[in-house]
Amino acid sequence: IADHFEIYFDKTGALLNVEPLPVIYGSKIKLHHLFHNLMHNSFRFRNPSNKPRVSITYKDGGENHIICFNDNGVGVIKEHRTSNIQRTLWVGN
Repeated sequence: IADHFEIYFDKTGALLNVEPLPVIYGSKIKLHHLFHNLMHNSFRFRNPSNKPRVSITYKDGGENHIICFNDNGVGVIKEHRTSNIQRTLWVGN
């Protein structure tokens, strides 16, 4: 996915940190779409005066994979926040 955003990295000087991720079995299209949207939003909703930073990390969730996507963007606007902003995504076949 990062290759698709090479021009954004070059233009903004963005920093990307990706920890080793496990092999995940599921829909390649859905996973690609998810990561593409998250990366795109990191550039789209950023403070122009800050160099974008994106970090993708992994936590073992037992039977589930927990992949954390963090950036230094402007965040989620208040009216779109919920008490639990964590979302679960099923990426089955």
